[in-house]
Amino acid sequence: MQMARKETTDTIGTPSKMVLFCPDCDFESGMIGGDWDVSSTGYATSYHCPQCQHSFSVSNRR
Repeated sequence: MQMARKETTDTIGTPSKMVLFCPDCDFESGMIGGDWDVSSTGYATSYHCPQCQHSFSVSNRR
C-alpha cells in the first residue's frame, strides 16, 4: 500500500508543511515533526501510524 501525500493550506490560504495520511485509518500528521513513529536505514524511511500501527516505507534513493 502506498502512503498518501497531500499539501494542505492554513486558514489564510498559505501552503502548510507536508502532511501524511494513513491509508488504513485516515490518521493525519506532519511528515516532519509530526506524530508518526519513524525509523530509518540507509536505504529507506519507515513510517508507523500511532493509531492503527499500519507501516509503510519510502525509499531514500532519488
